[in-house]
Amino acid sequence: MTRSPAPASAAPPIRLRHPLPPPPHLSTRPRSKEPHSSYASTSSSASPEFFSTSNATSPYYTSSHPSPASTSSGSSLRTPPDLLVNGSSVGHKVGKAVPAVNSWNGRAVKPREERKLSADEIRRRKRLLGDLPQLELLQLPSPPPSPKPAAAATKRPRDDDRAVARHGSHSPTTMTQLAAAYRSAARELKHAADARAASASASRPSYVAARPTEVSALQQLDAVLLFCHAFWLDDLASPRCVAKNWISLFGLLRYATNAHADLGNDVLLGVCRLVEAAVLRKLHRHDSAMLLRDIATADVDEIKAAVERQTADLERADRLASQARNLLAVPNLAAYPELCKTALASTVPNTEVAARGLDASTPKCAFAWPLDCITPMPFIVAFGRAAVAEHALTANVHYVPVKVPTT
Repeated sequence: MTRSPAPASAAPPIRLRHPLPPPPHLSTRPRSKEPHSSYASTSSSASPEFFSTSNATSPYYTSSHPSPASTSSGSSLRTPPDLLVNGSSVGHKVGKAVPAVNSWNGRAVKPREERKLSADEIRRRKRLLGDLPQLELLQLPSPPPSPKPAAAATKRPRDDDRAVARHGSHSPTTMTQLAAAYRSAARELKHAADARAASASASRPSYVAARPTEVSALQQLDAVLLFCHAFWLDDLASPRCVAKNWISLFGLLRYATNAHADLGNDVLLGVCRLVEAAVLRKLHRHDSAMLLRDIATADVDEIKAAVERQTADLERADRLASQARNLLAVPNLAAYPELCKTALASTVPNTEVAARGLDASTPKCAFAWPLDCITPMPFIVAFGRAAVAEHALTANVHYVPVKVPTT
């Protein structure tokens, strides 16, 4: 079916400033049914018969102005605008795959060429791999040293031999006097416990001579607690932890621990376990500080021995703290009603500042709760002395914890 040309209008022709391009040539020949590609032709080789079905320059443009496809070189008039890249159509060619186009910017994706190595190149690379040395013979270069921080130029002094009063505490002289008073009271209790244990063993048969008495066990534990408070005051008066004081405590502490374990005093045994765990933690911190201070000049064997000792102390402290937590649980504390009531109703903060204002000279003083191995030593001392006093009342033991003269 052919279209008849439109009748000529009688009106004069319109003269445009920019004349339109001539319309495509209309062909009366029937379309060829031979298979061909609709997008295979270009503007230079396009046949007029391919444009016989359209009077416009592009099926996607309805205005009288020419489309970008008709004005760009090397593009087809039938290229839709969504396949145009920067005003020109993608150059499709017969026999080749259509290149991919990015949907976000409309740019054609550059195809990646397949890289195939030749046989000679493969053999050459295999020879290079075969000539490499064994991996165990390779030695990687040492990494460069870490840059020193800017604050390293101003090193703060690690130790100071001068005694400095800490905030919220007594003066060094006062703390030294208080430590001497607690140490003297603890020494008297220790001697009294040793004398009582010796007299009891002399009046008993040999097979029960080693069993401690309630009074001597309470005296030993009270002496341990007073020694702990004295050593804590010594640490406050000195610039660092006095490790030799705490190390000297283990002998008496072992006697008190064995005595209360034999007598079945679970709460007092928990106090002994807690004291030992706290002392081991304190020594671990001291040894770590000394190791960091002397690590540059220390021998390798010394460092190894120090690390092994610290590891053993830390593991034992954790085990003792776990045992003390079970022994000082509320079901066991229920045997001492006043102690349990004071512990559960305690509002004292478990801080070092609050511990410095505590007076542990009497068995009846406030303490923080709950307790652990990093609790300040005065709270452990106050709790232990309160437990000793109530155990003496509950078990009808004729022992009253001593009052340390602090004035």
